[in-house]
Amino acid sequence: MYHLDGKHKGKAAGEVKETYLKYELIDYKIVNFTNENSSSACVQSVLSILIDGEIKEFPVNLRVNYSSDELSPLPIGHPEGKWGIIENSLSAILFR
Repeated sequence: MYHLDGKHKGKAAGEVKETYLKYELIDYKIVNFTNENSSSACVQSVLSILIDGEIKEFPVNLRVNYSSDELSPLPIGHPEGKWGIIENSLSAILFR
């Protein structure tokens, strides 16, 4: 897992991309979506991932935040906000 706090956005994005490069998302199912507060939610999902030529299913609880480009939390639906996945939500795939 990477510690991306304080890194330039481009460098941080590059490290995350490199980490997940060998995994290909084939399919996904959203099982449940729960707002946790005004700027974050939990998405219960099942991801079908191609790893080393084999499709494996991973039930994951994706934690997502709604924030500005500077990563400051914003209320869900704010016109300047975007959804972002908290990387450690995907650790079940990395540490299989």
